[in-house]
Amino acid sequence: MTEHLRSLINNKLMSDVTFIVEGAEIFAHKCIIIRSGYFRTLLSGEFARRKTVQVEISDVSREVFLILLEFVYTDCVGVSGSGVKELFVAAHCCGIESLKNNARKNCWTQCALTTLEKF
Repeated sequence: MTEHLRSLINNKLMSDVTFIVEGAEIFAHKCIIIRSGYFRTLLSGEFARRKTVQVEISDVSREVFLILLEFVYTDCVGVSGSGVKELFVAAHCCGIESLKNNARKNCWTQCALTTLEKF
């Protein structure tokens, strides 16, 4: 099931939401992303009556936004390196606590590894 949901991320087939991130289109599905309170609120109101929606997203890289969507779709995430901090901020802004906690743990692990490498 996870792999099937993952295959829908940024898949135009049956998508009804298009995010514009760094000038590029990212396709999503309302029925899945409303699992997140942030996206549920974002897509209610004037967007709720539209068959297809286009939303511009700023302050987050395309790469990190795709990781955030992957988590919303699958409850799984794999991130390392410099993207962890940006993912933490994006998860905080979107109110996705479980992703925020995951990113926080990855940050601490990376800090610990960096410290150990110095010795």
